[in-house]
Amino acid sequence: MLLGLSCVWTLSVVDPTTDPTFFATTLADFSPPSLLLGIICAAPLVAGGLAISRSESRLWVDINASISQLALKLFGGRKALAQVAVSSALLGLVTGAAEELSFRGLGMPLTADRIGFDMASTAGQGAALALSALTFGLGHWSWGGGLRENGVTVALQSCTGMYLGGTFLAAGGNVVVPAVAHAVYDAFTLVEAHLSVANQIAYAKDKSVAAQ
Repeated sequence: MLLGLSCVWTLSVVDPTTDPTFFATTLADFSPPSLLLGIICAAPLVAGGLAISRSESRLWVDINASISQLALKLFGGRKALAQVAVSSALLGLVTGAAEELSFRGLGMPLTADRIGFDMASTAGQGAALALSALTFGLGHWSWGGGLRENGVTVALQSCTGMYLGGTFLAAGGNVVVPAVAHAVYDAFTLVEAHLSVANQIAYAKDKSVAAQ
């Protein structure tokens, strides 16, 4: 939320006629086709998230455990799909809008302008995209986590950042597209984690009762 508010403040003071970094945020198109495109772009993220959450590989154990613990802290262990869906949608909208405006809508053009990348060229866009994705990944570093867990998280989130940044560029700098994709992915991940945790707790209770 603080990232998003800082971006809103930046937009309020920047001069679009003189500041070359403003161009990306002028393309915030909320039309139905843009919203639909964002939802479609969320599909690969959702599919990847499902594959990770259901994987038995030790590579994803820490990440899956962290997401399950987050869902348990946020929503409790009792299944409440409607309430969780609404809360997850709101959280997804906040994080999606704030992070995409920060890392893509402002981050990529600001980086290009300050470092001297030419956003009009493919090479400049690629360099800005790579740097934005790396900072996005590092932004998910957990100071309380272990090196292995953080290494996997940073690598995974950097790949996610590359994908979202790619959709941003493919959409012509329309930050709404990656923001919607990000929001849908986050909301789905929270709901899926909640259902998984709630089902596990319910199953454990049923087994306990049956054993008695």
